[in-house]
Amino acid sequence: SQWLPQYMPGLQIDEFKHDAKWQVFSPRFSVSWDMFGNGKDVLKFSVARYGSQSGNDMAYFIDPLGWTYIYLAWQDLNSDTRVTPNELFGYDWDTGELKDPNDPTYWIDYASTINLENPTSVTPLNQFDPNYNSPLMDEVSLFYEKEIIPDFAGRIELFYKKYHKRNWFRSMKADGTLETEDNYYVAGHEDTTDYDYYGRTEFFPYQYLTNHDKAFDRYLGAQIVFEKRLSNKWMMTSSFGYSDWRRFYKGEYLGRIDDMLAGVTNFGLTNEEYFDGGVVAPESEGSGIEDLHVNSRWTAKFSGLYQFPFGLNLSAVFMAREGYVIPTYTLVNVSGIGQTEVYGSPDGKGKYGDERLPAYYMLNLRLEKSFQVSDSSTVVFAVDAFNVSNAAHSLKKEAQITAPNFNQDLLILNPRVFKFSIRYSF
Repeated sequence: SQWLPQYMPGLQIDEFKHDAKWQVFSPRFSVSWDMFGNGKDVLKFSVARYGSQSGNDMAYFIDPLGWTYIYLAWQDLNSDTRVTPNELFGYDWDTGELKDPNDPTYWIDYASTINLENPTSVTPLNQFDPNYNSPLMDEVSLFYEKEIIPDFAGRIELFYKKYHKRNWFRSMKADGTLETEDNYYVAGHEDTTDYDYYGRTEFFPYQYLTNHDKAFDRYLGAQIVFEKRLSNKWMMTSSFGYSDWRRFYKGEYLGRIDDMLAGVTNFGLTNEEYFDGGVVAPESEGSGIEDLHVNSRWTAKFSGLYQFPFGLNLSAVFMAREGYVIPTYTLVNVSGIGQTEVYGSPDGKGKYGDERLPAYYMLNLRLEKSFQVSDSSTVVFAVDAFNVSNAAHSLKKEAQITAPNFNQDLLILNPRVFKFSIRYSF
């Protein structure tokens, strides 16, 4: 790299094997009971344990060049909008001064795979716990299905899931010393959120992958479903569901949990009280739509079709759900860490999941006409209407409490759209 080549030199890594390996016992049991022997009342029960896929991240974790980056401050000294080495600086969060970029003490951030003591080394610094194993998902489900009238059935679904032994990335020194809570101290109190935030005494640059012993995710869900098969010219599926999906740390908050909250930074002990016992709301990524924290406790869906005379078919899809989570926060500067988000409700305290977007709903319609051209080919003329009500639902709001545009819409639902199409099948 032309930027700080003494820390990011050109390197080549030959193929090597790592001794990390594990086995998972994954039992599964299910039973179905036709309660009266007529196929109209069926009870289903299942219990299972699943292991998780390791994924490519495991390879990146032990690759000395898997994640290689250094974050520095840039000052465009000659106003030419081009970055040059002499315009890069470290930053002192305590004084606000620009510092020598060659001093790692003042780097804003850097990859834990960079070996500061020996930058040309290709020996993996991150480590696996010798007893590491796959995260586990325990699942129990109970279904009761009843035929109400011919071709029309109702179903009640109950779910319990527990995701435990999750990946736990603990901060570590090169000699294998793991970071503990003793490395943190109360640096101040953020008045708006009414939460303390924490400073760090020492930086532990590398990571140790192990499993949580106590922390877990718990999912409780219930759903009512009605289904009508196509007969007498119509069909329909509708459902209403309610769920409670939460994460409990049980004192194991320090460090990074896998896919904890993409985009939500966990610095030491800051925000522990806010997230512990809060909801699980994975953040959307990619396609230019990011920072949407997906969690709705209730959802309602309806889809149906009716066949009119002359080969006209009208179908509809309606969906409604609770608004997604808004993780509201303020910003503070913390010694030894830098700028940090302190999460909490705008009126103080609160849990992750308390602040939400307004409820969302959308109706789509489709009208189509089919023509039989020959024994083996058809032509379908169709018109679709998306977001029929032209609702401008908020999909994302400014979450920084101290920002001038706090709580203002940053993204709204696309407007009503009509689509005309012709499909020829042969």
